[in-house]
Amino acid sequence: MRVHTLAIGGELRLTDGRRVTPAAEHSFVFTTVDAAQYEDEDVPAYPTASDFRLVDHQYRLSPLTSLIDRDDPVGLSTPVSGPLFVGGGRSPVPDRAAGWVVFEVPKDISTEVGVVLALSEQYDDVVEWTGEIQR
Repeated sequence: MRVHTLAIGGELRLTDGRRVTPAAEHSFVFTTVDAAQYEDEDVPAYPTASDFRLVDHQYRLSPLTSLIDRDDPVGLSTPVSGPLFVGGGRSPVPDRAAGWVVFEVPKDISTEVGVVLALSEQYDDVVEWTGEIQR
């Protein structure tokens, strides 16, 4: 699984035409998640977008999952484009699941952040990716 492309932006537009604006003094951070099975693995399910957190020295933020509708999937068209990451318990599990995860962040968030896979708030983070937000 890879997490990459940390980008920041204001208003976002979905492929169905809806526009979403962040709260005052906030921005959106967009990151891509690419999960794939290898031939020798038997993956029961991929994580969902809600399993990720954006963290820095001050914040631990959950993604904006209200954009995701499994029955009527939409994607992002502005400021980045492509599908939203859905992941989760599909049967059978596809060979690959990829897409954008969106976080609403305070404008004072550090540019050096991590994206963690937090399958449960009761346990330590499973995996962490670090990167720098391009402002």
